[in-house]
Amino acid sequence: MGEFDKALMHLDETECVLSRTSPQVLQANEGSKVIAFERGELLFVFNFHPTESYAHYRFGTSMSGMFQLILDTDQGAFGGDCRLQAGAQVGTFGEQWDGRPHSISLYLPSRSAQVFKLVEEWAQTEDYTSWTDDDGEEGGVWW
Repeated sequence: MGEFDKALMHLDETECVLSRTSPQVLQANEGSKVIAFERGELLFVFNFHPTESYAHYRFGTSMSGMFQLILDTDQGAFGGDCRLQAGAQVGTFGEQWDGRPHSISLYLPSRSAQVFKLVEEWAQTEDYTSWTDDDGEEGGVWW
């Protein structure tokens, strides 16, 4: 648990988590056992399901732009299965969802939590549908 404690303390030191605006719950879904909320420019997502990982789990958000994964409890350092790429980025969709003006679709490993930081705010509503990697290969998902 020592590595996780260090990571949480580092997150608060670098992102001032506790001094940001009040959290806004985006989704609390008993069926899927997923909770998502925003606090400032941070997006927190928890999948409490003991066995179900969710590909393309979508929910609404008030923010529009590119998010970067800055904390992932599924990392090997925390005893996880490393199912997400460290530092991965994912963008929002311009489609309303859950009563919010934008939406985001994520891979949520079972029994895990992730924190994403808004690293590029989009003035217009854009859809993040693919990217090109360093080898020029196009992809459609970020994990």
